[in-house]
Amino acid sequence: MPPITQMGMTLPPLLTLDLKMRFSTVLFFVAAWQALLGPPVLPVAAQSPSNADTVAVSILHSNDVSGRLVRRATAEGQIGGMAARVRLIREIAAAEPVVALDAGSAIGPDPLSASDSGKTMIDLMRLAGYQAMLPANHEFNYGLDHLRLLQEKGGFPLLAANIQSPDSLIRPFVVVDVGGPRIAVIGLVAPEVATLTNPRRVANLVFNDPQTTAVQTLKTLPPDVDYVILLVHMREAEAIKLAQQTPGIDLIVAGGYYSVGQPDEVPTAIHLGSGIRIVATPGGGERLGRVTLRFARRPDGRYEAVSVVESQTPIDTSLTDEPEADRLIARLERSYRSAVAETLGHIHVDTPQEQPLLIAYLMRNRTSAEIGIVNRGALEPIATDRPLVQGDVDRLVRFPDRLVTLRLTGAQVRALMTRNTLIDRNSAQLVFAGLDLKTATVQGRPLRDAESYRIVTTEFLANGGDDHRTFVQGRSTVLTGIELRALVASAIRENGPLILGILSREAPPRSWFAGWELEGAFERNFVDATTDRYRKQNEQVAFLSGATTFAWNGAARFYLACQPGAHELRLDQSMDFGQIGRNLDNLTTSTDQVTTELKYRYLTPHVGFNPFVSVGSNTAFTRGASQRPILVRSSLGFQQQVFGKLLIGFAGRSQRDFVVDVSDFGTEMTAELNHTLKTGARFRVQVRSFVGFTDRRVVSVENYNTLNVPLTGALRLNIRQSNFVYRVNRIRGVPVSGVAFRTNLNIGFGYGLDWKWL
Repeated sequence: MPPITQMGMTLPPLLTLDLKMRFSTVLFFVAAWQALLGPPVLPVAAQSPSNADTVAVSILHSNDVSGRLVRRATAEGQIGGMAARVRLIREIAAAEPVVALDAGSAIGPDPLSASDSGKTMIDLMRLAGYQAMLPANHEFNYGLDHLRLLQEKGGFPLLAANIQSPDSLIRPFVVVDVGGPRIAVIGLVAPEVATLTNPRRVANLVFNDPQTTAVQTLKTLPPDVDYVILLVHMREAEAIKLAQQTPGIDLIVAGGYYSVGQPDEVPTAIHLGSGIRIVATPGGGERLGRVTLRFARRPDGRYEAVSVVESQTPIDTSLTDEPEADRLIARLERSYRSAVAETLGHIHVDTPQEQPLLIAYLMRNRTSAEIGIVNRGALEPIATDRPLVQGDVDRLVRFPDRLVTLRLTGAQVRALMTRNTLIDRNSAQLVFAGLDLKTATVQGRPLRDAESYRIVTTEFLANGGDDHRTFVQGRSTVLTGIELRALVASAIRENGPLILGILSREAPPRSWFAGWELEGAFERNFVDATTDRYRKQNEQVAFLSGATTFAWNGAARFYLACQPGAHELRLDQSMDFGQIGRNLDNLTTSTDQVTTELKYRYLTPHVGFNPFVSVGSNTAFTRGASQRPILVRSSLGFQQQVFGKLLIGFAGRSQRDFVVDVSDFGTEMTAELNHTLKTGARFRVQVRSFVGFTDRRVVSVENYNTLNVPLTGALRLNIRQSNFVYRVNRIRGVPVSGVAFRTNLNIGFGYGLDWKWL
């Protein structure tokens, strides 16, 4: 195996050592470099420079192995496995000079490899003869201290020139002497890597721009380097851009093609017009990549690559396992299998894609949250056609993550929903339990931007993982200590089988809501002649009160709601008091209008129809009128959310008019639209219509339109415009004709507060 002779970041080039120098001089330089750079790399047998005109070198490479140590069954047979990979690398290295490199995400999160935190995987890479490795997101899963232990255990350097670490744990490059040609290997990772692991675990690291760092690092390489390899972990498009913008490199060995949908879609070799080649393997340890370089010696003694050939060798049953590697894996398997053999029970979902949703509901119900959120990359769908054991749960929940509860506003939840539609990487997409994405409702209630919602998620997301920075803005953040794997295992064991439909219907915590608003406004009211004629015949209707006048109006509104699980009980009270007159200088007549409604709803988010029953009253009075109109009504029906923000309802309704002393029975239809603009302004439209079936044939339509514009704090500008239509066939047995109409416009200021508590 060729020796690693140089490594560094900003150190001066190391002078070429004369093979005939005294042994004491060699020891002096080794000691000096060890003091500067920390622990030495894996020692290998030295080779004398070749005098041959050509030298063949194999660059062996892997990436995104994800800790898979053993073979796995596929339609094509058994593939993968580190024991066969180790044997293959050692056989190639015995025949010719080899540089073995890994482009990151080698040590996890496969449950077997994760059971000893990647120690066996590193032992196997050392046994195979890897000379350098790129630390990507899975290498940081256990923190920097553990990564330091793994590096010491493996003996080969971790390369990432654009990661600034507090010590020499991560190095920028190495130079490998392969018996004549000298090959520099520079490590670079995408800044995205910092968000693909728990951001808290890399908080002490700085991730710089890869392209800028590559240019700077190339300037620090020794002048006698013959060939430059970039070992990178980033998206395919980023690797291509890096190759195009960085002169002076010859080959890119890549990993981390996160946006590629399927392993068989990974581009294993990309040839650019500049002559640079980018190579990668599909990941999972199913193939070993190989780039065969043939160097020709120039007259000045330097070497030039004259031939480059890429190939990939499948790791399948045609390869023999390395006995020592097989023993290491078997020992770990025995320990792991005995620990995870307990039979737990079943889970039931219609498709494997629903398993993340089941887990999100389990998280929500366990912590009494309103919304449970998990990223798809935290879970790996498994077969559920048999009883599950602990090992299955370890595969289903890929990481030893803990639950975190926090509070987000409706606007922040909406921001997560919006970003979720823009993400091209499936593992970063979020799954929401308790939030209907189509209708933007939480347990049947519209998502309100200013309202606070209790969220449960994983520690990974709570720290901004997958670049979901909105979670970091949350309030009242609490690390629960509940480990997600343990939660799933205990839930299956104690409450199994776990069924998605049952979990989704489990009642969330009881929530209370209350709010009030005071308003002062000027009003312009218009009432037509038919309304006056109705009044003269004593058909008093509260919403047709007033006259064609100007008015000053003061209003007080209050609501109180309780939502225990799928049940909702809400009381609304609206009281308007004011004075009217022919103009604003002559306001003399006092008026009032009081509306009350008590409604019970049963929320069925997965069915879509929410049955309800309500009772309410309307009354109004103008000083000088002969009698106060009073109407009491009751309704029984259902509501449904459509087109996201529109709530429609249909009900049977009875009402009692105490002025004319009659009751009417008929049908009621309602519609309500709530929309919040980007400026924070809220727009609301309500329509309530009634058609009576009794001989009076009452028809009424009430339309309320409101625009609230925030000014400062809880102060807002209110613009309310309302329209009312009323028709009846007879009053006290006397036939009447015409349609009564009223419209008004209110412009004023409101001040109010809302509360919510669980």
